[in-house]
Amino acid sequence: MKLLKRRDFSAQFNDTFSFLRLNGKHYFKNYLIVNGIQLLFMLLIIYFFISSFYGLSTFDTGNSSAVFEDYIKNNLVVFIIVMTVFVVVAILFAIVQYSYTPIYLLLYNEKGGTNFTAKDILHQIFKVKLGKIIIFFLTSLLIAIPTLIVAAIAGVILLITIVGIFFLIAAIAMWYNNALMEYLSSDKGVFECFGYSFELIKINFWANVGAVGLFILLIGVVNGGISLVTTMLTSLVSFNTIDASEKGIITMISMVVSFIIAKIISIFLQIINQLAINIVYFSAKEENENISGLSEIDKIGLGE
Repeated sequence: MKLLKRRDFSAQFNDTFSFLRLNGKHYFKNYLIVNGIQLLFMLLIIYFFISSFYGLSTFDTGNSSAVFEDYIKNNLVVFIIVMTVFVVVAILFAIVQYSYTPIYLLLYNEKGGTNFTAKDILHQIFKVKLGKIIIFFLTSLLIAIPTLIVAAIAGVILLITIVGIFFLIAAIAMWYNNALMEYLSSDKGVFECFGYSFELIKINFWANVGAVGLFILLIGVVNGGISLVTTMLTSLVSFNTIDASEKGIITMISMVVSFIIAKIISIFLQIINQLAINIVYFSAKEENENISGLSEIDKIGLGE
């Protein structure tokens, strides 16, 4: 499937799902290989926190702060170790989670298909592009402050439309994503890439932002539905447990299982959303630079 081509609103959706249909197995398999260990550690740490702090909630809530402080004091070494591991794993997870799809699609575009492996992706993330990834995320944090102020003002105005909030989120997500893609694939400076990203957003603005906004809205609805179902199932399991001594354990287990399932689904929906945003990037870049057209002219000049 060709990434660099011009697309309208419907083509953004069609090509996102076509990409998943044609390359989904390779896309998700390599994601699990690249990010599986970090994801497993994250889920184990989440389990530790939920099981530990759910146990605290069974104490007398009238003095809950004292109970919490005593728990930390009595388990200080374990708590510090877990928190340290959590921070390290969270950083690694964030780097891979938000870099995986851009790196994957850049390799896909460069090689003209899926003739690359998880080893190639890891090599790009942690060796070739790691410096750029760190610089980009530090810059993103700096830019986030004025961005949040502007977004908050625009969000208040768009509250009257409700749905408009999703398109505001889409525009911001596209701005950051386009800048990251351009920074990873070019020799431009990071601030230059943010400026270039703004230019890309203006291309087919309503079609592109509308497509990404609708994806975000749909994924939000799906995530909300999954959270509602898992919460209801947890409550149902707890309600139907007759033995009071087993009720707390069963409720905790159902909470942990439900949360982990919801989290895994949410993560996979997120990388599908990243895929959609990146397909919009390639469309806007082609519209702006006509890369495919120039490539065809070069081939003609070479007699191909």
